[in-house]
Amino acid sequence: MPGKTLALINSTGRQAASVARVAAAVGYQVRAHVNSTDGSIAQELQSLQNVTLVQGSLTDDKLVARLFSGVSKAFINTIPWGDEIWIGKSLASAAKKAGVQHYIYSSMPDHGIYGKAWPSLPMWSVKFTIENYIRQPDTRLPWLDAEHDVGPAVLQIFKDGIKKWIALAFELLTPREVCTAFSKALNRPVRYKQGPINIEVSIPHGYREQLQALELLFGKYNAPYFGPDLQAPQEALQLWEGYRGIEEYAREVFPLEEAANGLTWMN
Repeated sequence: MPGKTLALINSTGRQAASVARVAAAVGYQVRAHVNSTDGSIAQELQSLQNVTLVQGSLTDDKLVARLFSGVSKAFINTIPWGDEIWIGKSLASAAKKAGVQHYIYSSMPDHGIYGKAWPSLPMWSVKFTIENYIRQPDTRLPWLDAEHDVGPAVLQIFKDGIKKWIALAFELLTPREVCTAFSKALNRPVRYKQGPINIEVSIPHGYREQLQALELLFGKYNAPYFGPDLQAPQEALQLWEGYRGIEEYAREVFPLEEAANGLTWMN
C-alpha cells in the first residue's frame, strides 16, 4: 500500500520490535531486518500479519537496497555490531537513494561537546555522529557576501553607535537550499552530494587543516556557527537590508569568478 510500507533494522531489539508490533497492527506493511531468525522475538515477528523478515548483514549493499526498495518510511536504531558509524551513514545514504520519504533515526547525545569536561559515552557518541551525518543536508549555515555587504554594515554600526556583538550573516541556508538557489540562478541542475571533503587543487597553507576542522565541527558535532547568544540573520538585517543574497551572487558574481579561474562551463 503506497505510503504504508515501513522498513526497520535490528528488529529484534526492544525499540524496533515495539515499532513492528504497533505498525503491523494498524495496517503497515513492515519489512523488518534481522541478523538471525533464531530467538523468540524473531519468531514472534515472523508470526505477525503484515511483517516480512529480511535476514542478513547490513554491510551487504544489495540486502540494504532490497530492504529500502519501495519503502516510504523507515525507523533506524543502529547497534554496535561492526562499524556502527559506517553502517549508520550507509543506511542513511541508501534510504535517500531509494527515495524513503520519512526517515527516523534513534540517536543519543554526545556530552563531550558541551565544554564542561563531561565524558563522551562511547555507545552514545557514535549515534550522535550518525545523527549529524543525517542532519547535514538540513543544517543551516550563515551566508555573507563580504565584498558587497560588510562595508554598508560597518558604516551603519558606526552611525548607530556602540552596540553589542553582532552576528553578521544575512541568510541562514541548508545545503539543499543553496543548491536550489544556484540551480535557479544558473538555470541548470545543481544537486547536493553528501560526502567527505576531497581537496584536489592547490590551496594556500593552512586551508586544508581549516577545511578538515570545519567538516568535524559542523559535520560531526553540528556546532552553532556563532554561538548561543547571537541571533542571525535578524541582527544583520536591522543594519542593512540591501544585502546580496546567495541566489543573486550565484547569478551575477559566481560565473565571473569561475571565468577568472579559467573555467568555461558558463559559455
